[in-house]
Amino acid sequence: MPKIKYLKTSASKAEASNASLVRLIWGAKAQRGLNDDDLCAFLGGRSRAYVFARKKNPDSLTVGDLRALCVGLGITADELRGVVDF
Repeated sequence: MPKIKYLKTSASKAEASNASLVRLIWGAKAQRGLNDDDLCAFLGGRSRAYVFARKKNPDSLTVGDLRALCVGLGITADELRGVVDF
């Protein structure tokens, strides 16, 4: 049986980019020894449910949320550009 090459659709590219973004944010949190409450504090005291909803669906992150997380976690613009597919 011949091998099949799967086409990368824009949806699968977006999912891969979202997965990379989640790995970057939660990896930085783990590297710095922070907990989920710290992420809530970076987002202006948002609830844990809000934070985990954004983890589950990174498309719902606002620019302000993303900026606050990057500043709080020390993620540079170059690191962020490396994982976000434009």
